Amino acid sequence: MSARVLALRSPASVFEPVSLEARAAALDAAAQTLTAEAIVARAIGAFQGRIALVSSFGAEAAALLHIVARIDRTTPVVFLDTGKHFAQTISYREDLARSLGLTDVRDIR
Repeated sequence: MSARVLALRSPASVFEPVSLEARAAALDAAAQTLTAEAIVARAIGAFQGRIALVSSFGAEAAALLHIVARIDRTTPVVFLDTGKHFAQTISYREDLARSLGLTDVRDIR
């Protein structure tokens, strides 16, 4: 092999397995200085087309839904419909999704 080909190869350390604990620690350290919106944006960007949000559509969930809507309104949002929710809960879910412009809210029954 020529020196040029060897120079283009990646170092072996790139291919060494990394423990989940080490990866989690690295992600935690990187996230320490980020806002919630920046963390969500990175996750949506890193897993584009392969990420979804599960939400109860409760009052506390509205903050995270708002962040997701600001970043990508097409991100799937999954709602577990147990069939036991109050009519007001379903109405609030519909109103909140509409007001945030969420375009992919999925009910799981």
